[in-house]
Amino acid sequence: MKEVVECKKMKKAECYDCKRKYGDKYGFPDLIIPNWAWRKISPYKNEGGLLCPSCIIARLEKKKIKCYGAFMSGAIDSVSRLDMENYRWIENCRETLEGNNLHWKSPIKS
Repeated sequence: MKEVVECKKMKKAECYDCKRKYGDKYGFPDLIIPNWAWRKISPYKNEGGLLCPSCIIARLEKKKIKCYGAFMSGAIDSVSRLDMENYRWIENCRETLEGNNLHWKSPIKS
């Protein structure tokens, strides 16, 4: 006779702070930061827990932590600040040449 094993229904993964459902379709892509920074903001003060990108950033700001990070899923391919400034500069030059009168100032201080 076969033994039937009952499985508990798994709870959907969600952000510990704001309860946003996990997954690209919910606007909750994977944002990866260094382990040392994660341990300082983790809901469980260790490797565990799940936070959406907005809540990760809010916790980093609250603790005044600066670190690198990257989106590992979702619609955005992460680039460095310098690369983004260069992409925007090129884009704005092209749009200006095409007749759009844009005025954009770099957020990076010289």
